[in-house]
Amino acid sequence: MILDEPTSGLDPFSRDEITDLFGMLKGSGVAIFFSTHIISDIEKCADNIVYIREGKIILSDTKQNFCSKLGENGETTEQIILRLEKEARDDKKADL
Repeated sequence: MILDEPTSGLDPFSRDEITDLFGMLKGSGVAIFFSTHIISDIEKCADNIVYIREGKIILSDTKQNFCSKLGENGETTEQIILRLEKEARDDKKADL
């Protein structure tokens, strides 16, 4: 399955139900690829993360390796992604 922002705009209950469904599908061997800006969905569902910025793959790895390679001082996945996005924004501002 390939999905773009599958939980965007859903209420918390519905988001929880759909991410539970993803877990059931994953358990039965279905591969699910989805893009999202909702980092808690990544925390709950992802086995692997492909982090893309400006159309370029920055890192594609297991969630555990993603955190160990890009994390600092025990950061969570959410903290890592927020920091990376903030750094990218700051780099863009510096280039102007």
